[in-house]
Amino acid sequence: MMKAYSISLENVKVLNDGWVFERKYDGIRQLWVSGKLFSEFGVDNTSKFNHIKEELEGIDAVLDGEICLENGSSIDIKERKNWNKVSYVVFDLLKLGKVDLTKLPLIERRKILFKLFKEKLKGKKFIKLSVGFFNFDEAWKQVLKNNWEGLIAKNLYSPYESSLDNLFKVKRSWNWLKIKNWKEAKEKIVGFERSNSNSVFSKGAFILENGTRISALNKEIVKEYENLRQFGNVLAEFYYLKKTKDGKYFHPKLKRLVLENGMKEERISTF
Repeated sequence: MMKAYSISLENVKVLNDGWVFERKYDGIRQLWVSGKLFSEFGVDNTSKFNHIKEELEGIDAVLDGEICLENGSSIDIKERKNWNKVSYVVFDLLKLGKVDLTKLPLIERRKILFKLFKEKLKGKKFIKLSVGFFNFDEAWKQVLKNNWEGLIAKNLYSPYESSLDNLFKVKRSWNWLKIKNWKEAKEKIVGFERSNSNSVFSKGAFILENGTRISALNKEIVKEYENLRQFGNVLAEFYYLKKTKDGKYFHPKLKRLVLENGMKEERISTF
């Protein structure tokens, strides 16, 4: 399965003509193969989404797309009560009948996919076609207007870099790029929970007043937090993608720690 690398909003300017910008959905990636829906790890999820299978019945193709919930997130999709409400947003066509399309450039695969939708999938309630923008500024306006999670930029002249024989092995490519719609916030830290393992990815989690947990990625940031606590309440400045229904921050990433009383970190660090 082909997946994207992440780039910052500032680096989008390096992209020139020849790219399409598609909405980044907060869903669960799925492949339609041999009349079944499979996760990126090859798990058969067809029984969870029978209404999707019914609408794709008879479509002899390998499709790449995402299971999405209108006004919901990937967290909501995992709840059984929402399984019959999701849609399948298709953004790539890897095989049609017996013809392998992976070596074709994306621009050609898109043309064939659009034709497939027009002839066989038009009017389906739960099968959607991912629409792209050829102008980044216009695409980003839609991101901000509709509070989308971000965009996926795709090179129109690139092949699909995972073969049909190896679909469930992740292949990251610089021909697909994620641009996320990060927002910023500042909240008081009410606790810290140390990791019970020797993980190199996290030394624990800062806990905010609303229950959000933000990973502490190294021992230096933990030491800084312990030092700052001597002088008052500590706030976390962080990035996040959106708020969940229970008011927590989704996918928070720590930017820095500051004191609630406004004292600067530089001054504290000299004590």
